[in-house]
Amino acid sequence: MKILVISDTHGDIKRAVNLVNSIKAIELIIHCGDNKRDAEKLSERFPDIEVIAVNGNCDMHMGVDFTIVDTEAGDIFVTHGHDYGVGYALDGIVEEAKNYDCRAICFGHTHKPLCMVLGDVVIVNPGSLSEPRGGSKPSCAVITTEGDKLFANIVLYSTVCGVKEERRKSGNLRNMLNYSDGF
Repeated sequence: MKILVISDTHGDIKRAVNLVNSIKAIELIIHCGDNKRDAEKLSERFPDIEVIAVNGNCDMHMGVDFTIVDTEAGDIFVTHGHDYGVGYALDGIVEEAKNYDCRAICFGHTHKPLCMVLGDVVIVNPGSLSEPRGGSKPSCAVITTEGDKLFANIVLYSTVCGVKEERRKSGNLRNMLNYSDGF
């Protein structure tokens, strides 16, 4: 099974749509929250692909805060992560996943991609396709299961879609210069 994991799209699904069209044989899309409505739009756009989503901190309690996805390789604990303090430590989310005998965790919230194994738990944060932080690039994750094996990778949007990312104009320097003109 091939699973596309995304999070923190915040109303912009253009890159998610491009990824689904570019990555072949996706059987499931997991959206780790912010904005859950984006998952609903993806479900409408790709009716042959199952879409599972959880609430994020910006979703105003539109449904579940976590869910467990059953795969042939074991269960995946899916949450946004804000309730577990993932910006500071992973202990809480790992403990919760172990309470449900999950083999893997998918979460978002930080907008920073992460893929690692801690003990016997695979931990995946796909980052953000629309608002990456901490110097990261727009990204997602792909989880592949084969029998009892589970593989997870962070995938940069530009690598899959062959698009060179444009540098965002922040305006910070311009605003500082304009502000300093008043002195």
